[in-house]
Amino acid sequence: MTEDDQDLEGDVRVSIVLMGSFQSSNEVNDIDLILIYDKFNMTKLKELKTRLANSIYEQYKIPVHYTTLSKKEYKEMTQLHREKHICIYEEKWCQ
Repeated sequence: MTEDDQDLEGDVRVSIVLMGSFQSSNEVNDIDLILIYDKFNMTKLKELKTRLANSIYEQYKIPVHYTTLSKKEYKEMTQLHREKHICIYEEKWCQ
């Protein structure tokens, strides 16, 4: 997270995984992110999503699509682990 986002760290602990065509193509319509949370606060998680979306749109001019999973849900999604993905922000437990 950036320095501006450190105020969220005490309330939301997430790892961020990049999925989809943005990893390998120059022509994309959106960016697909998975937010994997260990510590959940709905208000702060929404705030984090807004900040990420604004920052990404400012940089790339394309929208962000989110999937939000608990740490347990993420570990159980074996099909997801077979697909190409990159952990772009890692909490200690992100795989």
